[in-house]
Amino acid sequence: MKKFIKKLVLFSIPLFVLVFSTELYLYNMKTSYSEKIDGLNQNKDKIEMLVLGNSHEAYGINPNKLDCFSFNLAHVNQSLYFDKRITLKHIDRLPNLKYVLIGLDFHSLYFSDQGIRNIWSYYSHGIDYNNDLPISTKYSRVKGYTLGIILSFFKKKISGRYDKIGIVDVENDVNLNAPMQKGWFFYDGINSNQMNATNYFNRANDFNATVKKSNVHYEVQKDLEDFIIILKNKKITPILISTPCYSEFRENISKEFRLKNEIIINNITKKYNIQYWDFFELPLKKSYFYNCDHLNYQGATFFTEIINDKLKKVHINIKNIY
Repeated sequence: MKKFIKKLVLFSIPLFVLVFSTELYLYNMKTSYSEKIDGLNQNKDKIEMLVLGNSHEAYGINPNKLDCFSFNLAHVNQSLYFDKRITLKHIDRLPNLKYVLIGLDFHSLYFSDQGIRNIWSYYSHGIDYNNDLPISTKYSRVKGYTLGIILSFFKKKISGRYDKIGIVDVENDVNLNAPMQKGWFFYDGINSNQMNATNYFNRANDFNATVKKSNVHYEVQKDLEDFIIILKNKKITPILISTPCYSEFRENISKEFRLKNEIIINNITKKYNIQYWDFFELPLKKSYFYNCDHLNYQGATFFTEIINDKLKKVHINIKNIY
């Protein structure tokens, strides 16, 4: 029996060391999530505008092209639930914040749960979605990340792909070509494999299905309105925005829920006297898109210059009010 216990202990030691080392590595590893928070903290006294939203805004709005000092807090699959709570967690440490640009895409009002990304947001923001995360995943990255994700981290580290910038975009195999600037990372060029009729149809149907099966619409809308009220009470101007998508992809998006969204958003903007910039159907050339619903570097830069022009007009109107 003693020999068995001794062998068991000897066998367990390397396993424990492996798990502990992996845990330590994952805890200290820089990701696109942690990099955004670090950047926010470093620039907290300068930030005049926050950009919120999902991947459409994360890749599609270049804060370097905005006249006011802006920071992009949007992230892949980030829901309005997290947009609101991430902002409120930091808002009192942003003394010069004047605007919050809230991404409101064709599916934003129909999802709240980020799926596997709930735990990743928790690791960086400390926000527990509906207080539903298991204790084990909160305190263990080995438990929280899937085995596939952990292996992809090590693969990217071994390959040296991210050594130059020291940052990993969790799950997505994104080509981060330069250090993150003001919270922004981007796609470069065009993914020709995804720019075809089959992909446009399948991608649009995924979004249509998300909307069709959603049962959280009223909850999300209420949360958004509460967020707007809080911002306005703090004399911060919320602006709703939809980013451009490629024309052939747009044709497959349900016109029924596009019309439904239009009615809902118009009611919100009138109720709270705020603006909605709907660029979903903005005509842009194909070379400005990485895939059917994400802008690349060139597209994001061009699009943000349009936003900047509109923002100048808003700033003039706000100065006249206050």
